[in-house]
Amino acid sequence: MTVAAPTDHDIIALRRGIRLQWEQHQQAWVILFPEGMVTLNDSASAILRLCQDEVSVGTLIATLQQQFPDANLAADVREFLATALQENWLVITPDRL
Repeated sequence: MTVAAPTDHDIIALRRGIRLQWEQHQQAWVILFPEGMVTLNDSASAILRLCQDEVSVGTLIATLQQQFPDANLAADVREFLATALQENWLVITPDRL
Protein backbone atom coordinates (compact mmCIF):
# COMPACT_ATOMS: atom_id res chain seq x y z
CA MET A 1 0.00 0.00 0.00
CA THR A 2 1.36 3.40 -0.98
CA VAL A 3 1.01 6.26 1.48
CA ALA A 4 0.30 9.73 0.11
CA ALA A 5 2.83 12.44 0.81
CA PRO A 6 1.80 14.53 3.82
CA THR A 7 0.63 18.10 3.37
CA ASP A 8 2.40 21.15 4.78
CA HIS A 9 -0.22 21.37 7.54
CA ASP A 10 0.17 17.77 8.74
CA ILE A 11 1.89 17.40 12.11
CA ILE A 12 4.34 14.51 12.17
CA ALA A 13 6.48 12.84 14.82
CA LEU A 14 8.48 9.69 15.36
CA ARG A 15 6.21 6.73 16.09
CA ARG A 16 6.11 5.54 19.69
CA GLY A 17 8.76 2.83 20.11
CA ILE A 18 11.13 4.38 17.56
CA ARG A 19 14.42 5.71 18.86
CA LEU A 20 16.82 7.82 16.81
CA GLN A 21 20.43 7.76 17.93
CA TRP A 22 24.01 8.24 16.76
CA GLU A 23 25.73 4.87 16.42
CA GLN A 24 29.43 5.42 17.05
CA HIS A 25 30.46 2.01 15.70
CA GLN A 26 28.78 2.72 12.34
CA GLN A 27 29.54 6.44 12.35
CA ALA A 28 25.93 7.04 11.34
CA TRP A 29 22.50 7.90 12.70
CA VAL A 30 20.20 4.91 13.11
CA ILE A 31 16.61 4.33 14.05
CA LEU A 32 15.96 1.53 16.48
CA PHE A 33 12.61 -0.19 16.82
CA PRO A 34 11.35 -3.54 18.09
CA GLU A 35 11.59 -5.08 14.61
CA GLY A 36 15.23 -4.06 14.10
CA MET A 37 17.49 -1.21 13.14
CA VAL A 38 17.95 0.95 10.04
CA THR A 39 21.11 2.89 9.28
CA LEU A 40 20.25 6.31 7.88
CA ASN A 41 22.01 8.36 5.25
CA ASP A 42 22.72 12.04 5.92
CA SER A 43 19.52 13.27 4.28
CA ALA A 44 17.25 10.86 6.12
CA SER A 45 18.89 11.59 9.45
CA ALA A 46 18.58 15.36 8.93
CA ILE A 47 14.85 14.95 8.33
CA LEU A 48 14.16 12.48 11.13
CA ARG A 49 16.13 14.49 13.71
CA LEU A 50 13.60 17.29 13.12
CA CYS A 51 10.78 14.81 13.74
CA GLN A 52 11.86 13.89 17.26
CA ASP A 53 9.27 16.37 18.50
CA GLU A 54 6.00 17.10 16.76
CA VAL A 55 6.55 19.38 13.78
CA SER A 56 4.45 20.49 10.84
CA VAL A 57 5.66 19.33 7.46
CA GLY A 58 5.79 22.96 6.29
CA THR A 59 8.01 23.97 9.22
CA LEU A 60 10.25 20.96 8.69
CA ILE A 61 10.74 21.81 5.01
CA ALA A 62 11.35 25.50 5.79
CA THR A 63 13.96 24.58 8.41
CA LEU A 64 15.78 22.28 6.00
CA GLN A 65 15.58 24.91 3.24
CA GLN A 66 17.31 27.39 5.56
CA GLN A 67 20.04 24.85 6.31
CA PHE A 68 20.50 23.99 2.61
CA PRO A 69 19.52 27.17 0.71
CA ASP A 70 20.90 26.02 -2.65
CA ALA A 71 18.85 22.82 -2.69
CA ASN A 72 15.35 22.46 -4.08
CA LEU A 73 14.34 19.80 -1.59
CA ALA A 74 10.60 20.06 -0.87
CA ALA A 75 9.51 17.26 -3.23
CA ASP A 76 12.26 14.91 -2.05
CA VAL A 77 11.43 15.58 1.60
CA ARG A 78 7.74 14.88 1.02
CA GLU A 79 8.63 11.65 -0.80
CA PHE A 80 10.86 10.54 2.08
CA LEU A 81 8.16 11.42 4.63
CA ALA A 82 5.63 9.30 2.71
CA THR A 83 8.11 6.39 2.79
CA ALA A 84 8.78 6.90 6.51
CA LEU A 85 5.03 6.93 7.19
CA GLN A 86 4.60 3.74 5.15
CA GLU A 87 7.44 2.09 7.09
CA ASN A 88 5.73 3.20 10.35
CA TRP A 89 8.73 5.24 11.48
CA LEU A 90 6.55 8.38 11.61
CA VAL A 91 2.96 9.13 12.47
CA ILE A 92 0.69 12.04 11.61
CA THR A 93 -0.54 13.39 14.92
CA PRO A 94 -3.65 15.37 15.77
CA ASP A 95 -3.24 19.10 15.12
CA ARG A 96 -1.88 20.34 18.45
CA LEU A 97 0.64 22.98 17.37
